[in-house]
Amino acid sequence: MIRLFIFCIFFCVFLNAGYCELTEYQKAYQTSIDMERQYEYSKSIQTLQVIYEKYQKDYDINLRLGYLNYINHQYEKSLEYYEKAVKIKQSSLEAQNWVVLILVVLKRWQKAEDYAKRIIKQDMSNYYANIRLAYIYYMQGEWSNALERYHAIYGLYPGDSDIRLGLASTYLALGEKIKARYYYSEILKVSPFHTTAYYGYLSTLE
Repeated sequence: MIRLFIFCIFFCVFLNAGYCELTEYQKAYQTSIDMERQYEYSKSIQTLQVIYEKYQKDYDINLRLGYLNYINHQYEKSLEYYEKAVKIKQSSLEAQNWVVLILVVLKRWQKAEDYAKRIIKQDMSNYYANIRLAYIYYMQGEWSNALERYHAIYGLYPGDSDIRLGLASTYLALGEKIKARYYYSEILKVSPFHTTAYYGYLSTLE
């Protein structure tokens, strides 16, 4: 315990003395985080772009630029960086899940569907790929496919409000009001002020 205490003292001294120098990459990355915390998304992006040419094959910088451009509503740029991240780490599910989300935001349904299916081949129970694929089917009016995909993931996440809402909305679209009402009521049981579920529930009573 005493040795640990002494080590901590010396470590702090070294830090204060400037012996722990951050690399160019670390400085840019940390500054980017600081800018993001201040909601200065454009500045956060610019901080990393200054060093990007040198580190363009780095997975983390592409992943972060993908995220920063997403929250800055620059979806095309976000997609570009996330796709680069996937090329760098081809088995990365985190980057692939983001690609699907951006494709959904851009309403590129077919490409989003293909990408989600690709993820599910790697990871059958992947939450994001399954729920987004279900949503993609729903938005294209493929109710039966949407229902099948929502049920495929519902057993693993039976308390998830997004999945319940997807099931309720899909059953309602199919005209099965009793089943839709059940899932809406399950949401309202734990989230009584859930506006979408409330109005959805009312529509099943008409």
